[in-house]
Amino acid sequence: MQAVMPRGSAAFWLGTIFHGLGASVDDQPRTGFIYSFVVDRFTQEENQFTAVPAQ
Repeated sequence: MQAVMPRGSAAFWLGTIFHGLGASVDDQPRTGFIYSFVVDRFTQEENQFTAVPAQ
């Protein structure tokens, strides 16, 4: 399914949906914005990359 929209429009979908972008047909860069929300009880309490010393 394509979501064809005029320039400056925005589309929103759930992160569980398989999605992608079509080919860029002009020489202008695209701007993207990613927003993520995770309930705090599902996040880890400690960053393991900084807690475990490198060997």
